[in-house]
Amino acid sequence: FPSHDIAAYNFSKLGSYLRVTEVSSGLQVTVKVSDRMGNKSKNHIDLSRCAFDSIANPKSGKIKVIVEEISH
Repeated sequence: FPSHDIAAYNFSKLGSYLRVTEVSSGLQVTVKVSDRMGNKSKNHIDLSRCAFDSIANPKSGKIKVIVEEISH
């Protein structure tokens, strides 16, 4: 998996791998949790641009996803 497929996520250990599925298309990307999100963030997960672009149009901004931990 490319080293640039990373995400900020508060609900798994740093270094964990997640499968992120875009709900409407079913497209998936595997990301490594490399950072945390701010406490006031209203987002569930923050994908790197490369990871986001692999499952959605970059102009979409926010999308609905399912997040599954696949290793920790």
